Amino acid sequence: MGYAIYKLIAREPAGQRELNDPRVQQTIRQGLREGHAQLLRSAYFEVLHNEAKVHNYFAEEILKQGAQ
Repeated sequence: MGYAIYKLIAREPAGQRELNDPRVQQTIRQGLREGHAQLLRSAYFEVLHNEAKVHNYFAEEILKQGAQ
């Protein structure tokens, strides 16, 4: 195992934050944007995967050589 060094940047009192707090709003917006971006990325990769056509030239060559 290794070592870790931590630096305390700020202290905040425990408890729930108000929704009108700009930091809370920013965190919520950022989470929504990241979730939306992840959804779009996943959908894009799924479309690419479904439309992909794979041609195995190596296997065909082996079959041709074996048939001779």
